[in-house]
Amino acid sequence: MGKLSAKMRQLMEMRNFSSHTISSYLLQVKLLIKYVNQPPENITEDHIIEYLYYMRSNKKSTSSTIHVAYCAIKYFYLSVLGKNLNFNRIPFPKKEKKLPIVLAPEEIKSIIDNIDNLKHKSIVMTAYSSGLRLSEIRYLKLTDIDSKRMQIHVRSGKGKKDRFSLLAPSLLKQLRIYYKTCKPQSWLFPGKEDNNPICSMSIQRMFKNAKKKPKSLNQPAFIPCATVLPPTCWNPALT
Repeated sequence: MGKLSAKMRQLMEMRNFSSHTISSYLLQVKLLIKYVNQPPENITEDHIIEYLYYMRSNKKSTSSTIHVAYCAIKYFYLSVLGKNLNFNRIPFPKKEKKLPIVLAPEEIKSIIDNIDNLKHKSIVMTAYSSGLRLSEIRYLKLTDIDSKRMQIHVRSGKGKKDRFSLLAPSLLKQLRIYYKTCKPQSWLFPGKEDNNPICSMSIQRMFKNAKKKPKSLNQPAFIPCATVLPPTCWNPALT
């Protein structure tokens, strides 16, 4: 699998897949081969159906995870191995459609007010105020904050697309306080070393701690990092 993994990574990088997608696809293919315990070229449609059913019934994987596994396996066999398996025979898992958790402005304000760490508060405010994804927050640079146009330049967001997000006055004020105190050099939110951005796990832990249920709120004890904001990036709780 070593040479095939390298080939798959190379092809996906050439197609500009994100590093997260590449890692996920490689993992799913390795798990399939480990489960079937056969060389990749000997695996059939029936093996794949059996494995996807195993994910659903035994591992209790979510529809989203099974969907990723299906896409990864299909890409591997059609684009990497060049084996013309009939994927029309393999049931394509439907994604679950769940209503998002939407926080009220006062609930967002309560969460932010409970954060004492200046850097953590600035990161959470940036996420909620501008509607940025975790990966987009990680790679923000000082030069991406445009105080004249009141915009945040998001580079290589989802789908490798650049976009602009609104910069609320209260967020700009918070970021200026953070900048004067912490003095970041290049990355807006650096990791332990200034020349590297903050790692994803650090932000996830930060959100987990920040979103613990305040006693005054009628919200779940933990809200996922991808919590959806009201239908505007300019959050009224943060202006």
